[in-house]
Amino acid sequence: METPLLPTSTSEESEKITFVKLFGMKVPMNLALAFWTVLSILTAISMQIFMPLLLFTFGGAAGVYPVVFICSILFNLIFWPVCIYRHFKEKIENKKLGITTKRGFITRDFTSKLIWIGFFDASNGILSVFSSSPMRVPPVLQPIILQSYMIFTLVFSKMVLGRTYKRRQILSVLVLFLGIIVSLIPVFIELAQGEDVQFQSGAYWGVILFMASAPAAMMNIKEEQVFEENPKYDVALLIAWESLFQFLFVGFSFWTDLIPGFGTSSSFKELSTNFKGGMSCLFYLDNPDGAHCQYTMLFLVLFSLGYCLTFYFSAFLTKYASANYNSAVSSVVSPGGTIWWCIFTGVGKWIGAPPTNATDMIYALLSFVFIIPASWYFKKDDVIEKQKKMEIEEIQDEIQAVQKQSIKIN
Repeated sequence: METPLLPTSTSEESEKITFVKLFGMKVPMNLALAFWTVLSILTAISMQIFMPLLLFTFGGAAGVYPVVFICSILFNLIFWPVCIYRHFKEKIENKKLGITTKRGFITRDFTSKLIWIGFFDASNGILSVFSSSPMRVPPVLQPIILQSYMIFTLVFSKMVLGRTYKRRQILSVLVLFLGIIVSLIPVFIELAQGEDVQFQSGAYWGVILFMASAPAAMMNIKEEQVFEENPKYDVALLIAWESLFQFLFVGFSFWTDLIPGFGTSSSFKELSTNFKGGMSCLFYLDNPDGAHCQYTMLFLVLFSLGYCLTFYFSAFLTKYASANYNSAVSSVVSPGGTIWWCIFTGVGKWIGAPPTNATDMIYALLSFVFIIPASWYFKKDDVIEKQKKMEIEEIQDEIQAVQKQSIKIN
């Protein structure tokens, strides 16, 4: 999607420093992006770690769908209180200044794209969680299949946003994929040594896990569209709306758990039993054999915090760089998680995760040599396109501040 506000950047513009707000202070955009990138990676790794731990604690007490549903509720409990607080704070400040607005903070900039973002988020959650069981897709194949996220994002950016890629960006992507391949070398070694890759529940699950990346990519594309149309859109509010519509779509999708060969419940009665078992385990009212319900609430909170913070920080990457850069950064998460499991081997043994060793860690660390510089270099051209909008946003903020000051004086 071409934007008339953004003329073709020159080399002089590429060297121009644009400032953005971080903790109320104006800092260079690259510094802010570096900060959000690091936090996005760390929180995404934590999310990747706590999801299998959370599922493990339920044991057989709950099916897959109740876990997805419970998580979708908790996301709303984190972001909506923040947005409601901001809404009333703004309302009180405007009343003091004598400013009358038709819409408040929450609904003022609402767009139908937020509904699509929630829909794609829910679709990704259902497809990926349902297909990530080792009984459905062999663990050795999952890291390979999940790299489709980057491919989908690049393609959808071209199709939906009309992105064009320069030679240096194409070169960056090639280096990025080289880093991904390096991180997957231990997987390829396992496959060469005859690692079991049998799909115990049908090979179509590999296709489902592959396609699960498509709605995740479209979700980020829609987020970028929101920021393209309104550079000032509040990140926390965007994620709050996303969480609400994700919850509604997940709730409406209860029937997916009843689909033969896909869901984990054979009837409404079994689905109800799974919900009851999941809630009992969550609040430690019961602890059936094979479950570790004493840890369920802890891991649910930790996973939800990791999830929400990942979406929060990665939204800034989409806003100030692009969805493509966001997906490139996500390539660090898988090898980063591998390093964690290599260090804390006891946790992996506890939940029955595939064993890791020093070789896995070496290749994961080596992949960073390619992935991190390539991702950072790729976003250079995308950031240049954002700088004009940041300048316009800064001018609008200054005008708004002058107007408020004028109202105070009068």
